[in-house]
Amino acid sequence: MRKLKMLLSALIVASLMGMPAFAGAQGSANKAEQAAPVAAAPATLVASVPASVVATPSAKAAPMAVRQASGDAVLATVTFLKGMARVQSKGAAKFTNLALGNKLGEGDTAVTLDNARMELKLDTGQVVRLGPATKFTLQAMRKTSGGGIKGVLKVVSGRIWFTLGKLTGDSDLKTETPTVVAAVKGTVYRTDVAADGTTDLAVYDGVVSASAPGQAAVDVMPNEKIAAMPNSAFEKGAVDEFADDKDDFIRWNKSRDKLRIMIIIPETHGTEKATSSVSENTAMARFMNNYLFKVIEKEQVDRIREGEKLKAALKGDNAAAAAAGLEVGSDIIIVGQATAKYFTSPALGGLISATANMTLRAVRADTAEVIAALTPAPTRAVDITDEAAAYKALANATEKASSAFIDSIMAKWRRDQRKGTGLEITVDGVDFKKLKVIRNSLATIDGATDVQQLYLVGRRALLNITYKGDTATLAEEIEKTVFPGLKVGVVGLSAYKLEIEVTAPKKAEGAAEAAPVAEEPAAQGTETMGEVEAGTKPAETAKPAETAPVTETAKPAETTPATVPVEPAKTAEPAGETTK
Repeated sequence: MRKLKMLLSALIVASLMGMPAFAGAQGSANKAEQAAPVAAAPATLVASVPASVVATPSAKAAPMAVRQASGDAVLATVTFLKGMARVQSKGAAKFTNLALGNKLGEGDTAVTLDNARMELKLDTGQVVRLGPATKFTLQAMRKTSGGGIKGVLKVVSGRIWFTLGKLTGDSDLKTETPTVVAAVKGTVYRTDVAADGTTDLAVYDGVVSASAPGQAAVDVMPNEKIAAMPNSAFEKGAVDEFADDKDDFIRWNKSRDKLRIMIIIPETHGTEKATSSVSENTAMARFMNNYLFKVIEKEQVDRIREGEKLKAALKGDNAAAAAAGLEVGSDIIIVGQATAKYFTSPALGGLISATANMTLRAVRADTAEVIAALTPAPTRAVDITDEAAAYKALANATEKASSAFIDSIMAKWRRDQRKGTGLEITVDGVDFKKLKVIRNSLATIDGATDVQQLYLVGRRALLNITYKGDTATLAEEIEKTVFPGLKVGVVGLSAYKLEIEVTAPKKAEGAAEAAPVAEEPAAQGTETMGEVEAGTKPAETAKPAETAPVTETAKPAETTPATVPVEPAKTAEPAGETTK
């Protein structure tokens, strides 16, 4: 009766969540996490949405997945979902449950409940992530004739993170909250909207033009924020990085966007090699100021600076550049050369003129592919000393080159995610048989194709997989995937690489798991026997027919190899020493 009640409870939870029967593969713990918010929806959310949002829905999420774009309409796909989210389609009276892979279109309203997070990817490349207790509407979303996007992203309440990338010139995309309208041309920002409409808008990259009725537009620059309260002027300030570091929602968003980058740009001033590179330091500072990148620390770079790999990389060897990047855990390596030459003339009145030249290229660490290359026009500067003039010229040249590289690198990365790119997966703790199970299971993940084995050496393997999405999304999918007979976990990730580990085989449960032991060779049977002993209690009356002749004629010590799972008949031994 107790088992029946548990089964009925599970079915009720599944019904509440709008999940198909096979969703149980994600685990009962995940079900509990998603089901809990149904009874604890925040008061502000309940007040702002129809009762059907927090009531048990009768419709399931599956029909949403077949929605198709028509003409120039823009659809958003659910690419990450933790907890519970629902959608009210345009013109519909009720909310229905959302699931991974479902699509939202123009006029649809999405709601997340407590403890939920959801990521939406527009089919034009932009990313929108919703925090807990958030209500959001896609309004008038259309593609433009120039390949851009025009529309309104309406935030009613809650927290939303926007990673919109660089938009084309004919794009017109706005975010509306109850107290502010934000016009963007490609940027990264977030909005936090309280129950009374008060909005905090923080910008991490690019520029947002914020406006409200009766107020002049205000440009919000990177690392700035505004507070917009009802019937009040905007209050502008700086983003609190210390507070951001403590905020789980912000940290989660930043971790899904970051690229790790190493920068090597040696310099020559006149005819002498510079002891400190202005270009390298300027580029590092420029990339560090962009939250999308994590710059490898200078101390790490200095440890390999004089190595053969970097020397070869500076001579144009992309494979050597990639190998040097992997050595310090970088996703991308920017490598190049910079020079500053001086001259003076009576027309300069005793001042020194310096001309800076540089060549740069960005190389993917996993494939050695050059994803950006640049030889900017010479940059000139004048100062009272040759070193001061060189510093100005090199710093100005590097600032311009860094801006161009950031745009090129991010555009390439996002194109790869949309169309599918090759990702590397290192696997620890496997033999050939286990690796085959892992490859087969990875191939079942939605968006994953062409799982290739590159090598298997000393229980460590390297796989290459083509995947439509980023490594963070793939990691989430791997954690939910069933690997028959194995326990697999993700232990590390970067922009183009995942590390997974097989920590232990799953233990057998009950006699049904023990049955195959008698058919395995002796060495394998012994190993499995230890797991069965640790997790199960031997049946006191088990008498398999096929072992009867053995138990009648042999002593326990002689019969153990042939009848591992069988308790010898007519033998009294202490419970801790009973042979199974």
